[in-house]
Amino acid sequence: MKVLIIRFSALGDITLSLALIQKLNEQYPDLELFILSKPFAKDLFSSLKITFVESDLKSEHKGFIGLFKLYKKIKREVNPNIVIDLHQVLRSKILNFFFRSSGLKVFEIDKGRKKKKALVRKENKIRKQLKHSAERYADVFESAGFPLNFKTKDFQGLNFSRKLENTIPLPLEKVKIGFAPMAQHQGKSWPLEKVKTLIKELVDDGKFIYLFGGPMDKIELDELANGSDFIVNMVGTGGLDFEMQFMKNLDVFVAMDSSNMHLATMANIPVVSIWGATHSLAGFGPLGKNDAFKVEIANDQLSCRPCSVFGNKECFRGDYACLNGINSNEVIEKINQALNSPL
Repeated sequence: MKVLIIRFSALGDITLSLALIQKLNEQYPDLELFILSKPFAKDLFSSLKITFVESDLKSEHKGFIGLFKLYKKIKREVNPNIVIDLHQVLRSKILNFFFRSSGLKVFEIDKGRKKKKALVRKENKIRKQLKHSAERYADVFESAGFPLNFKTKDFQGLNFSRKLENTIPLPLEKVKIGFAPMAQHQGKSWPLEKVKTLIKELVDDGKFIYLFGGPMDKIELDELANGSDFIVNMVGTGGLDFEMQFMKNLDVFVAMDSSNMHLATMANIPVVSIWGATHSLAGFGPLGKNDAFKVEIANDQLSCRPCSVFGNKECFRGDYACLNGINSNEVIEKINQALNSPL
């Protein structure tokens, strides 16, 4: 049976899908899987038994006519038996309409949008743990007839079937810490001065730092590295598959609520995550046991949290106290806790 999985973006959400697809490979080895996503995500799936179908939604497949062309291409080149939509946005809904019109069964994720809105509204918040996105993915697969033996707390990383050559120095005698200090939105971004303070304190303590980020972060991360022999900027050293496999060599990883948090989780290493305007209650927390290594202001100290699902809303207070109130000592405390609590 051919199964088409739709998940266009964002990187963190696509990364979370890897955990479920690995389970599909293990429990249903006879399924022929296809993933429809943006070109940048292709490397992520190199260790899984799945065929990547790429679409650039800004050019050939833009708009209603472009999506119809994409539908025709998929019918011609893949001809799936069922479609599983892990994205559920306007573009995927249009594609689903075309697939249903041709007689295919389509199964869509329930994102729980109403409950998420109630969680982040300014007044009368309903502060309740919502279902994790990975569990929502699992629900869709179960509704399609493929129940998975998957629990977020039990996840232990990806099994990398393709080994990639590493040319980056890894000093055996040093504690090696990955650090992804950037995030897409201000509500997720720890202030730069605090980032610099943490890096200095870690280097002064003899730690070796590997900086991670996207291509647009390279200049800023170069400035943070500042020519230090103890800091390596990983941007541009390899694709996403290389980064995930390289992360397995690290002792601990520090990230914002960002895609790098999930990438490091796939590598099955301890991950310390720094949270601001967003909250793991919305269902985007780290898989496995890394929930214990979160750094955040407690709800009883800052009742406005969370004020955004994705960190893209303006701060209710205007001062981002949720991020400015976190200091480097708190992060270092969690790093030490993670180093002494192997997964």
